[in-house]
Amino acid sequence: MKTITIRELHMHTGKWVRNVSEPVIITDQGRPVASLSPLLETPKKSFRDRLLVAGFMELPWIASDSGQFLEEDRR
Repeated sequence: MKTITIRELHMHTGKWVRNVSEPVIITDQGRPVASLSPLLETPKKSFRDRLLVAGFMELPWIASDSGQFLEEDRR
């Protein structure tokens, strides 16, 4: 089991989260304070597959700026 410091986790959070394959103990001044472990079942979909949900391609095309709708909705 790997052990890293809070500073290491803070500086490289993305690396540790993306590549966690076994539990990692996080320490603060030498004391264990937390652990980071992989999910039991991690979905293995490609980035493209994650973007394409059922019915996505059949949605109507809207030529307007979505920011305009959000701005109106917030008023």
